[in-house]
Amino acid sequence: MCVDKDPGTLADFEALAAEAALAGPDWALVFAAAISGQGGKPPLAGQITAALQRQVEAVKAGNLEGLIPFDRQGAAVPLAVMQFTGEVKWTPGDFFAAGLLLFNSGMADLLATRPAHTTRQKQFVGALGFVVFAVVWAELAVRLLD
Repeated sequence: MCVDKDPGTLADFEALAAEAALAGPDWALVFAAAISGQGGKPPLAGQITAALQRQVEAVKAGNLEGLIPFDRQGAAVPLAVMQFTGEVKWTPGDFFAAGLLLFNSGMADLLATRPAHTTRQKQFVGALGFVVFAVVWAELAVRLLD
């Protein structure tokens, strides 16, 4: 199913989800994209129809560039994880935790490799840091150690 929605006509994502539930088959993801107009005016109906058709064909071909997937709760879904599981339920807190983990891992690697004198020592410290990062990431994602 493909529809054209002016953002001003929807109160929130719940309204879109409710409308989609009434209009078509059950769904797990909705892809959102923006279509720009020109000169401060919205695009014409023909331009919208053509753009939607191109986007539908792109999705059918597996090209999701320029589209943002949302789950039924309205949370943006990371596409890389979607390739491996249908159970993706990331919240804004999950994205924050992932960003914090990446930042802290990078900073720890920077600080830990600074006193290392040889390339071999730096590689060892970097590999150790990556293992710690991977274990923490897996634990946060799927409770690996339970």
